[in-house]
Amino acid sequence: MSMQNTLKLAHPNNSHVVTSERRVAQRHTMSGRVTALRSEQFAGGHRNCICSLELMDMSDTGVGAQAAEPLPINSHITIFFPPHGPERGFNLRGRVVRCDPTGTGHQIGVFLENKIAA
Repeated sequence: MSMQNTLKLAHPNNSHVVTSERRVAQRHTMSGRVTALRSEQFAGGHRNCICSLELMDMSDTGVGAQAAEPLPINSHITIFFPPHGPERGFNLRGRVVRCDPTGTGHQIGVFLENKIAA
């Protein structure tokens, strides 16, 4: 009798599955809506599109957010954080590395090109 190994995929919310965490920096839960400008390449050149993101989490190297529309993998994105009280606003540039459909939109992961200032 031959033994055959099978690969089973499981949803990340399944408590019986240990997921492999790829983050190298500690993430912090975030909330709030921000505006982003994404640039994507296509056969005739490139175009810029404005989109709204709902923040989920952030680390020194990346941002997790919810988007209404899918964002192409490897598209460049600039996220605009508006001023709040005495704090100045700032922008972060990055690249979309993950875009997973959800019931309410798309969950994206952005790898940041510039580090967040302390």
